[in-house]
Amino acid sequence: MHDASVLKAFSPYFAGAYLVRNKIDGWKSLGGILLAFTGVEALFADLGAFTRRAVQLSWMCFAFPCLLLAYIGQAAYISDTPSAWSNPFFASVPPGTFWPSLIIAILAAVVASQAMITGVFQLLSQIMKLSYFPQIKLIHTSKIFYGQIYIPLANWLLMIGTVVVTAAYSNTTRLGDAYGVCVVMVTFITTCMVGIVALIIWRIPAPIVLFVWLIFACLDGVYLSSALTKVPQGAWFTLALAVILSSIFILWRFGKEQQWHAEASDRFPPSHILMEDESDPSGMSNNRGLKLTPAFGGHTITRVHGMGIFFDKAGAPLTTPTVFVHFLQKFHAAPDIVVFFHLRSVTSPTIPVDERYKVSQCFTGAPGERRSAMPNCYRLTIRHGYNDEVITHDLGMLVFEQLRNYVIREGSESTMRNAAVEDTADTSNTSSTESATGQPVARITFHDGPKNTQTTSDPSKAFAEQEKGLGAPWPSFDQASVSKKLTDLQRAYDNQVVYVVGKEQLRISPNTSFVHRVLLAAYVWIRENTRSKVQALNVEVDKLVEVGFVKEML
Repeated sequence: MHDASVLKAFSPYFAGAYLVRNKIDGWKSLGGILLAFTGVEALFADLGAFTRRAVQLSWMCFAFPCLLLAYIGQAAYISDTPSAWSNPFFASVPPGTFWPSLIIAILAAVVASQAMITGVFQLLSQIMKLSYFPQIKLIHTSKIFYGQIYIPLANWLLMIGTVVVTAAYSNTTRLGDAYGVCVVMVTFITTCMVGIVALIIWRIPAPIVLFVWLIFACLDGVYLSSALTKVPQGAWFTLALAVILSSIFILWRFGKEQQWHAEASDRFPPSHILMEDESDPSGMSNNRGLKLTPAFGGHTITRVHGMGIFFDKAGAPLTTPTVFVHFLQKFHAAPDIVVFFHLRSVTSPTIPVDERYKVSQCFTGAPGERRSAMPNCYRLTIRHGYNDEVITHDLGMLVFEQLRNYVIREGSESTMRNAAVEDTADTSNTSSTESATGQPVARITFHDGPKNTQTTSDPSKAFAEQEKGLGAPWPSFDQASVSKKLTDLQRAYDNQVVYVVGKEQLRISPNTSFVHRVLLAAYVWIRENTRSKVQALNVEVDKLVEVGFVKEML
């Protein structure tokens, strides 16, 4: 109806001729068409909510054809009516359809903003996992798809930022320039990152990667260089915001690494802080008590009636929770039943109950050394999905039931093992004579838990290794021991259940350089104002104990 010759724009020849003809002015005009493909970036930001195939199909079969029709029609109308260039969309709509078009434009803006909000949520969740940002409240909105999330704080900050930026910019052109610079910068960075992935992950030969990368980098570079000319007109805002956010991310990661380094001094096996007290008959197991090692004062550990659940942040199977170390140092006491409690989140919506809990007994020795079971000390790890609620008011009952089931189960398995040992011992002479005739030798299986197994054809050698501590020790779970453990467990639970958490205060070492001191001070300030409070644990407050300790960072 207006100008069918605009279809020539599909030929790259006319694009090149336009740049040659207009030179610098043509190059600068490239920055004005950035908004034509910003919707593409917004569309692919929905990868967290939809599958890649769904996004590809919706783009190729719906969004891309509609964009082509819309821009071709507007270009043809402007060619016939040059005065419509300032507002081509509303100027080119049919007469009488202005208000319906305005509603469609508003809805399109809502859809685009929703895509960008989703992208922000996805990025924040990923950088929180990588320890580049403080842990803030994250809500999973779907019971099926892991990527569908909602972050209230980020949503409110986006709303406030949108209102402020819209009010600060005087017109949509400057706002579009700021947004365009951001988008084309993301496009250029994505091109570079894909090149790195092609080299390192896909193992594509470097000459091929370089050739393909140069093609896309040149195209993106032309748009980027044109967009950067808009920096003085308002595009500086997005660059400044990117620098500020990147600085916060890098600062938080730097502070976390220094914190981990400072906390490493408190991560060691239980044998480094506890040892058996043969002279003290007040222990809870085998008439043996415990005392601190000489390096920690050598004080005897007295027993406090009840069950103590110590929250273990690290969850390392061979180390002692930091909060338990400081509890022993300060009070020289331990509850009748000690539980090292660790939560391990997974990306599934929920974990079946039979796969959720893992209980094991703690030992005082390190691997390869003579090891003995710590009196009534257990380690409980709970694997949970994002829809599973673990920390509840009934947490003490849940821990008690898991420990009781563990003791009963291990007692049954111990009985079966002893029966197997007796059967093997009775047939050892027969087995040795049969082996000379080529018959199989009887084998016995030793294990610590249901999964870790070790086989040997010589029962006496296996027992000798067990006595020397070369193999994984068996917990003492004979019938009398099981009965005593269950009685101790029930008595401790009936007395009281106490939840013990650590309250770590970070300080900066006086020997720290000035630059590091400033960076660490900023990290500590952000940490103190963003970390979750103890009240958020959703357990009974009157049973909650905080153990404070100080760690110095260099």
